[in-house]
Amino acid sequence: MLLRTACFLSLALAAVPATAAEQLKKIPAALDPAKAYVLVEVHNHDEGIARGVVVFARYDPEGGDLRGGKRSPPSGLGKDVPVRIASTKPLLKEKERRLYLLTLEPDTWVIEGAGGTAFSLGSKTFKAVAGQVIDLGIFSPGGDWPDGEGPFKLTAGKLVGMALLGPFAKGPKPQPAMLAIRERTADDMPVPEPLRARVVSAVFTSGAKFGNYLGGLVNRIDGRKGRPGSQPVEAAAPAAGAGESR
Repeated sequence: MLLRTACFLSLALAAVPATAAEQLKKIPAALDPAKAYVLVEVHNHDEGIARGVVVFARYDPEGGDLRGGKRSPPSGLGKDVPVRIASTKPLLKEKERRLYLLTLEPDTWVIEGAGGTAFSLGSKTFKAVAGQVIDLGIFSPGGDWPDGEGPFKLTAGKLVGMALLGPFAKGPKPQPAMLAIRERTADDMPVPEPLRARVVSAVFTSGAKFGNYLGGLVNRIDGRKGRPGSQPVEAAAPAAGAGESR
């Protein structure tokens, strides 16, 4: 399946500064009641704008794969019907964050990937309902780095070493991306006025798995902390006497 980017719906916003208003696209007089719409704010993270592209795909919960995938061929959508959509054209942008309004076909959708990584080992789905504007909240894609590691920093010493070693020089090792999701707060980009009365919060379902059709790295959407047996960082310390073998 080829990655297809749909044309995104934009909308006008009068009650914003002129500089922000200039970034908004013209919109039709009314939203299509036969379509579903998704509002999502994406924050750039440690590797810049490339990490800020999030891919969504139509999902078959019964087959456990993307529609028309290897594990779910009967759910195919037919020739030339897009299976996925990506966040590439923002409705509004400011510094390191961008607000998107995506037009979706009513269906179950999965967060397929971000930053060149497919979340095929475990992701989240949501239902897109015709006539609704669903707020997915705040997405923060970034590298799923081990503790104590981070993005490759090119220092003068590394430059000299790479020059001396030539093709044998050690460069940055690829790290899969992960995606943190949280609800919108007062400090985030506000929902545009024309949409506020129609917006509903997304209801996510975890555990969706599927094939790696993006062809890059693979990971779980919540990265290393989502591995079986992993302890959440914010987990409370065990009470006295707890932790013994049972």
